Amino acid sequence: MIVPARNLHSFSTGLAAGLVLAVCGAAHAASPTTAATAAPEVAGDHFEVVLERPLPADLRFASDVRWASDDAVWVAAGPRGVLEVPLGAGPVRRRLGAGGEPPDGLLLAASDGMVAAAVGFGPVSWARTSPPNTTGRSSPLATIVDFDLWQGRAVFLGARRGADGTWSPDGGILWTGSLANDFADVEALMYSESGARAEEMARCGILGLGAVRFFADGRYAIVPGVQPGAFLYAADGKLLHAWKTESLGFYDRCDLDWDEARPVKRDPRARIRWWRSHSTLDEVVPWGEWPALIVRRPRADGTSWQLVVLSDGGDGEPIDLPISSASTGSHLKADLRGDRLVVLVAEFGPPDEPPQEPPRLVVLQRAGRR
Repeated sequence: MIVPARNLHSFSTGLAAGLVLAVCGAAHAASPTTAATAAPEVAGDHFEVVLERPLPADLRFASDVRWASDDAVWVAAGPRGVLEVPLGAGPVRRRLGAGGEPPDGLLLAASDGMVAAAVGFGPVSWARTSPPNTTGRSSPLATIVDFDLWQGRAVFLGARRGADGTWSPDGGILWTGSLANDFADVEALMYSESGARAEEMARCGILGLGAVRFFADGRYAIVPGVQPGAFLYAADGKLLHAWKTESLGFYDRCDLDWDEARPVKRDPRARIRWWRSHSTLDEVVPWGEWPALIVRRPRADGTSWQLVVLSDGGDGEPIDLPISSASTGSHLKADLRGDRLVVLVAEFGPPDEPPQEPPRLVVLQRAGRR
């Protein structure tokens, strides 16, 4: 059972800048079996490109990726659904779902033979990857910024509406629910620093600022994006670590007022203009015992990315990823498998315009010290 973490932001703001501290008090102390070990060496680490594959034109809306096997990945491609794409030469292998009906969506999660996809305005669909290929669909929230799945349980970063249509009346921005219950049992884990109505999520959710990710042992990392902080929880819901994010150099809170937010919410071109002038968090992945943040860095000729590992010693030196894009509307989604990081680079631009660059898959091998 996950323990709701009310007023978590109030806790995080008291931490020293740039440092990570274990939560004080026996109620939140990590047990010997869950306490994190020393973080992997990161100083001097780098990645090398070992494979790069452009995706076909009909997958221009590809937007998220997970490992399916050593030589294939799942790709969320909007209305095309969730597809299995080989990393080598060859066509897309198959769609998921009974009767050829795959989950459709732009956000992706995979765990224990189940693949799930979500659309930003709330619907979540899922399919089992082996017989009997059961499928399902529900709408647990009004908006979803990111989500992940582990052993039939999901965490969602987003917000819901009340029965009367009121936006997030309880202020919840992080939720958990069970696939076995079709996510009808979602409950809030974290609340907006502004209280009821979660206006930060309402104003800035469309910008995709936050991320969540499960570890293999059920721990999960959360970066809200619309308000400061990064957090690591045990599988049972105990808060293990919290980090300040102000020193990491990415946009970590929603400070847009409604006059500024409305055009960004309505117009993809306005979003690209906003992204052009702001570093943002694109992804969080497990890095050994710790979360690693992938930060998008806009530049004059496009976009580049850095990986920053968080640990009990604070945040490490950023690792420059050997990936770039000529588009300031490009974003990166990634999944780590051993020492290989699979990356999807895709442009989140206007749907009625061809992308400046087609989406592509890149596999990076962690190569250690230079």
